[in-house]
Amino acid sequence: MGENKKNTIKCNLASVIHVIHILKGKWIFNIWIEISNGNNHFGTLLRSLPGLNPRSLAHSLKTLEKENIIIKETNSLSQQSTYNLTEKGKSLKCIFTDMNIWADKYA
Repeated sequence: MGENKKNTIKCNLASVIHVIHILKGKWIFNIWIEISNGNNHFGTLLRSLPGLNPRSLAHSLKTLEKENIIIKETNSLSQQSTYNLTEKGKSLKCIFTDMNIWADKYA
């Protein structure tokens, strides 16, 4: 019986559901990948993700900003905005890597 207690996964279900809620957007993962690969301008993101429309991109970027996964920085001279991963956003890499490993094995 002691063995079962050692194998019990302890997690805060509300926290896990919150993460799933954040990442469930159709384009969120793809946008995260593009920004992590250096495609960090609105137009570049739009061109690199065929099928994504400007309204959906803007909504997804706002969601990622609100959740502090990305930060929008605007150059005061050119008024051009760039999107970069925050430390919180960079930390998602391990989650996505683990999900990829799991998918390769079981999906």
